Amino acid sequence: MALAQSDSEDQEAINLQNEMKGQRAQFQAILKAVGGEGVENDPDFQKMVKEGMKDPQQMLKKLQEIRQKNGKDGNIGSIGGPSNGGSAGSMKMADLLKGNASEIVRMMIQQFNHVSPVELKTRLLASTEGKPQGNFLKKNPKFLDFIVAAFKHPSALPDFAKILDQRQKLTYFVGVNIFVFFFGMWYKRVQKNRNQNKEFTKSMNQFIFRTAMMFGIRIGVFVAFFHTEVGPVFGLFKDTVLA
Repeated sequence: MALAQSDSEDQEAINLQNEMKGQRAQFQAILKAVGGEGVENDPDFQKMVKEGMKDPQQMLKKLQEIRQKNGKDGNIGSIGGPSNGGSAGSMKMADLLKGNASEIVRMMIQQFNHVSPVELKTRLLASTEGKPQGNFLKKNPKFLDFIVAAFKHPSALPDFAKILDQRQKLTYFVGVNIFVFFFGMWYKRVQKNRNQNKEFTKSMNQFIFRTAMMFGIRIGVFVAFFHTEVGPVFGLFKDTVLA
């Protein structure tokens, strides 16, 4: 009995060490990405790695303060390049958050590389215990499998986040959706005029048809614009939830 307990404690210690390695790798990758290498030994950085920060904006703000304290340029540098160039390619924190969502997501999910799917499920259920989403995941374990698969997949979530990086395509997408919205309003008015003297059942059936049609159009437009980005996530959804 004592031997089994000892083995369990040793395994927990190993899991904790692996988690710390994953967190440290995550923060070091972000430091490298924003050109802030050289502050890894700063006490505040060590504290940040130990405590963990899941909010990208808070994390980058803290990195900015650490850089200033160590006599470096306070602005976050260019992606993958030096931080003191001041070139046109340099990116401040706001630019990083707005223009490189895919890379941020990729770095954030690196912390799950050393976590087994079973342990990740346990963590998700523990963090949502007593909440509506937790109850939903318990009743629908396939959705839990989908979330775990997405976190463990190296490119599914980063590819999905690329949607936020494509500003021009997003602008066109919003424009098409505005057109679809006004088309729906026009179609609703046409149906309303036709259904003035019809039975309630027929009117309800046409309402359901119109709602389903407009929903299908919106989904179709989204897939048409971003099928490449949503492809990996949909594949995981098909293999888990729809399996």
